[in-house]
Amino acid sequence: MQDFEKLGVFYLGRQFDLDKNKASDDLVLYDSADLVTHAVCIGMTGSGKTGLCLTLLEEAAMDGIPVIAIDPKGDIGNLLLTFPELNAASFAPWVDEDEARREGLSVEQLASREADNWQRGLQESGQTAERIKVLKEKCEMAIYTPGGTAGRGVSILQFLSCPDSETMEDSELLGERVMTASTSILSLLGLSCEDTSSREHVLLSSIFAALWAQGKSIALDSLVGLIQSPPLERIGALDLESFYPAKERFALALKLNNLFAAPGFNNWLSGEPLDINEMLYTDSGKPRIAIFSINHLNDAQRMFFVTLLANQMISWMRTKSGTKSLRAMFYMDEIFGYFPPVANPPSKTPLLTLLKQARAFGLGLVLATQNPVDLDYKGLSNAGTWFIGRLQTEQDKQRVLDGLESAAQNAASHGLDRSKLSEVLSRLGKRVFLMHNVHEDRPVVFQTRFTMSYLRGPLTRTQIKSLSGRALAGGGTSSNLQTGNLQTGNQAVSTPGGFLSNVSAPVPKSGSSNAAASPATSPAASPATSPATSPAPNPDNNPAPNLAAPAPLAPPKPAPAVTAASYMAPVMAPGLSQFFIPAKAASFDPQKGEWCPFLFASARIHFIDSKSGLDTVQQKSYLIPVSLKESPLPADYHKAREIKLNPAELPMQNDEPERRFAPLPPALGRLDSYKTFKSDFTDWLFANCRFKLMASQSTGQTMRLDESERDFKIRVNEAASQQRDADIAALRVKYASKMQTLDDRINRAQERIDAESAQAKKSDMEVAINVGATMFGALMGRRMGSGTLGRVTSTARGVTKAAKEREDVARATETLSVLDQKLAELTDAFESEANAIAVAYSKAADELTVQAVTPKKSNIDIQVMGIGWVRG
Repeated sequence: MQDFEKLGVFYLGRQFDLDKNKASDDLVLYDSADLVTHAVCIGMTGSGKTGLCLTLLEEAAMDGIPVIAIDPKGDIGNLLLTFPELNAASFAPWVDEDEARREGLSVEQLASREADNWQRGLQESGQTAERIKVLKEKCEMAIYTPGGTAGRGVSILQFLSCPDSETMEDSELLGERVMTASTSILSLLGLSCEDTSSREHVLLSSIFAALWAQGKSIALDSLVGLIQSPPLERIGALDLESFYPAKERFALALKLNNLFAAPGFNNWLSGEPLDINEMLYTDSGKPRIAIFSINHLNDAQRMFFVTLLANQMISWMRTKSGTKSLRAMFYMDEIFGYFPPVANPPSKTPLLTLLKQARAFGLGLVLATQNPVDLDYKGLSNAGTWFIGRLQTEQDKQRVLDGLESAAQNAASHGLDRSKLSEVLSRLGKRVFLMHNVHEDRPVVFQTRFTMSYLRGPLTRTQIKSLSGRALAGGGTSSNLQTGNLQTGNQAVSTPGGFLSNVSAPVPKSGSSNAAASPATSPAASPATSPATSPAPNPDNNPAPNLAAPAPLAPPKPAPAVTAASYMAPVMAPGLSQFFIPAKAASFDPQKGEWCPFLFASARIHFIDSKSGLDTVQQKSYLIPVSLKESPLPADYHKAREIKLNPAELPMQNDEPERRFAPLPPALGRLDSYKTFKSDFTDWLFANCRFKLMASQSTGQTMRLDESERDFKIRVNEAASQQRDADIAALRVKYASKMQTLDDRINRAQERIDAESAQAKKSDMEVAINVGATMFGALMGRRMGSGTLGRVTSTARGVTKAAKEREDVARATETLSVLDQKLAELTDAFESEANAIAVAYSKAADELTVQAVTPKKSNIDIQVMGIGWVRG
């Protein structure tokens, strides 16, 4: 079998012979760079469309390509069902109990059958259990449930943030963004959103445009007040009151307020912010397949979220540099209804923008549907690859053929034979697809490979919770709905008689149903460690790679005897500073309602290195546990925890008198201790704090001063992919002329064989006729006269000539064989060099050089040192 484990290549399946109804040994390997021009996958229920799409996503994961996937039905979550053991016990929790009942089997029996089926299917497609392990190691997969609590939560509070500078400077782009934002809100309210001239649409658009022009972001919870009191006096030629009277604006505001106050809406406000860059990669820089399951939402909510996510993808891609390599994928299953040919739902504009512009940024779209009739093929003509499976009706087939022809014309490729394609489409069976790729010479029919993931069908809410590591009980966090001032970016917007001032989601504590919203309590995080086993701090300028979320900082153990007085605010010695720090900032979960004391220290560190030209200053703040007993070394710097807070922004007074105070360690309460603390802290920073200068020799990339290690690794991987694709493209050019020369010689050799074979066949026929005539004369008893003698002589010459021509055929055949061998050797040489290039770039982010710059003690300035109270 051909080697399909190559970076930049997706293994999709094997070529399929429709006449023999059988797959051949020739693999179908898809160049990942071709996906930059997007793909469309079409096939009816039972065609194997889901399996093919999951294959594409699996191959993307194997290639280190992150994916944003929208899952309207619940099938894409099957990507998390990967079982390297391939045994019945792994499959048993996921098989369909109803199917087992219908077939008269126990769950264990069905699980055993499915395990055998997957083992056999993977083996036939040349895959092993080891490949499944690699898949799980190379990419994280996560299920998000916006507006729900089954999977990871998604917060949309800031979806009306001010667009980037490029969008603001382009009136057309800004107009699109304003329009889609307005239509999204109206669709969520269940109002007509296709009429962009409606009063509601114009009002919202005017509000968004006015505030964005001032550089202000708009918090979702501020819309009620903004509708009542818009930041503008006129709309068009009319004053605001004439255009949309306050009483009628009140009705619209009330409708929006009712939406916010509806049960379950607060689920939209808790969880991880909808930040594409954060969702594409983990904290350590590992690529992620982020699956957004929207099966639980109603139609209006689905439309709203698809539109929102597509717009976020546009904003993200415009922050990236141009590339011809595949940087990320955006996949949507069942696009039916979101990209129609005539109507203009909110989702259509951003999807069309992505189809037209995303290729320049290395973002590849894959759009799938089983309903081809209701798709805008003019828009889909931007797609370079079409995967077409079994279709349900003749009308579906004709629409697909229209789309194929449009795509071929748009790509300026060779014309397609519609009648032949129509015949092929009529003969496609299950898991058999026609692939038309504008980057290839001709379409190919292939059978999809077996997926590494178990295709059990749509996941239930309970199953998603199980896969997400969430507790089955519980729900979303509650929001706080009050009247007052609404925040619009950094500006307060007055809302007289307003309904809503703040829609906030409390920070979930460890073990809560929304724990996934916090990195410290995410399903992927390791269990909290005890103080004795807390991980060593990482005082470098960037987080260390491949570490789980940090364990919560352990509070000092209370003294054996604690009196009621110890829960009162301690009396502070004159000159001592104290700071009150939120638990979230400290990754700390103390006893509820209690302030716990730590040594809080902040230093300004100046890093200088003349060789590299480094000259930068960093501010670092730490919480350090202090012993409750008298000790020569009261502060435990080995358990210091860096916190990302500006000391100047921390309150120095307790504004929550109802909270209790844990006992204060004696050393923290004495002013003379702080001289020792300062000296020891300086020594510790000198010994442990380093500025890491990272570089990639294979790509020539150097880490920027404002760049984290995670972001640098992502950038190195992207650069490696681009250079790999460029080097392989240059290699193709290098080999192309040699292969073309050999191909021409092979064609000429084949033509010569055909000509020589025809001539030899003719000579053999003539010899046979002459021999027959001579034998006939002899058999009839005729005397051998001069004529007969001539025929015998002629026959002898003919035999000699025929033998010579047969020798010519043999020589020509031998020449063809030699040429075929040379072509095979040349192909092997190309594959070998291409593999060497892929391997050279495959570990670019893992082979970084690191130069650690140590600060001088004189360049360490301890600016703040005092008591840090962390609240529970």
